[in-house]
Amino acid sequence: MKLFWIVILWISETFTGLIRNMWGNATAVLLTVACLTLFSVSYVVGLNATYFSKTLDNKIEIRVDIKDDVTTYKKYEKKILNLKGVSDIQFVSKETAYKKMEKEMADNAEVLHAVGENPFQAQFIVRVDNPSQIDGIVTQIKALHIHEDVQYGKEYVEKLISFTKTIQRIGYAVTVLAGIFTIYIVTNVIKYNIDKRQDELKIKHLTGAGMLTIRLPFILEALVITLFAGVCVYELFVWGYGKVEEIIRDMITYAPLLPKEGVLNDLFFPLLIISLGIGLLGSFISTQRFIAKY
Repeated sequence: MKLFWIVILWISETFTGLIRNMWGNATAVLLTVACLTLFSVSYVVGLNATYFSKTLDNKIEIRVDIKDDVTTYKKYEKKILNLKGVSDIQFVSKETAYKKMEKEMADNAEVLHAVGENPFQAQFIVRVDNPSQIDGIVTQIKALHIHEDVQYGKEYVEKLISFTKTIQRIGYAVTVLAGIFTIYIVTNVIKYNIDKRQDELKIKHLTGAGMLTIRLPFILEALVITLFAGVCVYELFVWGYGKVEEIIRDMITYAPLLPKEGVLNDLFFPLLIISLGIGLLGSFISTQRFIAKY
């Protein structure tokens, strides 16, 4: 029963502190919302960059034009499929390649017929698990000496990998900077709240109140500020991401964007953890540095 009343006291002091410094806390909420929004935007952009990369990964393939004197297709198909990093392989015969081109040329197919004999090579179409492994896989395929030519869009793959890594680095940097700035804001707001209640703190010290009893209301204040800001940012994304997605899809119908539900599910826990972490760290720094002097 005693614990119950102590908890009630802590909660009461927390909300008393929030109301006493309403404008300072409101400013802290707004600045924290701005910082968490920066984090959330960079995080969601990173999610979409990764999704975009994976979507294109599935379309990246190595085309191996096979020499005419190679006929043991099944043997080499099995060898390539067993290479580390290869996810799938498809054999395209000379006849299939010819018919496919004939179909694509449609009304102009007579140009193809005029060539006479089939000009196409048999091919292996190879798909990989990860574009970063593609150079090594191409080297191993070439070592089999069955190729007339090997094509895989090397420059395109390198640009895709570089783009994804750049987006991720920017996301990490923005997250760290936004986190540091938000901790600074929370620390100073709690310091201001401590200064305003210095007489109260002196009385608590004189009456033998423990450090937990003294510090906890300030810690709870910081958590209320950062969690409220986190909820505001999440609700902003609940409303805003769908709007942005609609605008982009109106401009680019097949834009590879993560659906709203997936983004919100992925964003929820990181935003919650960062909000809690910033609140706890900011309040710990303030109470550790500024309460001791009373």
